[in-house]
Amino acid sequence: MAATLLVLLFVLFGLQYHSRSQAYHRVTARMEEIAAEMFPELNSIPPGPRRLSVMTQRLEQDKREMDLFQPLSPASLSVLDILREVTEAVPKEVRLDVREFQSDEVKGTVEIKIEGETDSYNSAEQLKTNLLASGTFTSVGNPEYKSSVDQSKVKFVMKFQISQKAMREAT
Repeated sequence: MAATLLVLLFVLFGLQYHSRSQAYHRVTARMEEIAAEMFPELNSIPPGPRRLSVMTQRLEQDKREMDLFQPLSPASLSVLDILREVTEAVPKEVRLDVREFQSDEVKGTVEIKIEGETDSYNSAEQLKTNLLASGTFTSVGNPEYKSSVDQSKVKFVMKFQISQKAMREAT
């Protein structure tokens, strides 16, 4: 009796394993089909873990790119909108090298930090003035300026918040 019960348990576990294995293979095959439809260039990679890894990387890259178009918060502009505003604020005669552009949501408001380099204090001040005049940003503290050793460039760090007016217009 115990031997029969043991055999039946092995058969049951075997059938469950076989059923789950088939389901896994069906799901994997369907994922391969979807991957081939979404990313035709993956057809050159043989099916298996490598193709799945490449597909996952591509999806993550696409998600990061799509995040650029998403608003930073429900009542805010997207990163690309903010970059456009900053670009439009740079006077045409001014050369600006942005070293860091950071945006963070702090206590319900979006704070932007721009760290860069330009040719003079006046150019950096003109950028700040133009950004504030756009109506999109409000200043947060005083900008930090630092001249290079040879006095040919000025490094700066400016912090701004997206104005309430711009946030209302974004919604």
